Amino acid sequence: MDKKANIKKLNGQTISASMYYYGCDFSTWDNMLYTEAIVDRKDKAFALYAMLYDEEQKGVLSFEDATRLNKVYKAYIYNKKLINERELIL
Repeated sequence: MDKKANIKKLNGQTISASMYYYGCDFSTWDNMLYTEAIVDRKDKAFALYAMLYDEEQKGVLSFEDATRLNKVYKAYIYNKKLINERELIL
């Protein structure tokens, strides 16, 4: 893993922050325009949130995954706000 990547721990494993919050590799957005990358991050965060939420409803989430569920939701909201702010500027 690239040393520049932000690292997180989840259920005893080391993963990148991009994998933690968005479920994808941190290089996913390297070749995207800023606006396109933010929209993609919002969509990926929502998809990961939906998956974690479904697992929570089944009662199969660990404590760390339940914490991740809340943090992923915050990442979704943050990216949604970024998109809204950019639309106001444009």
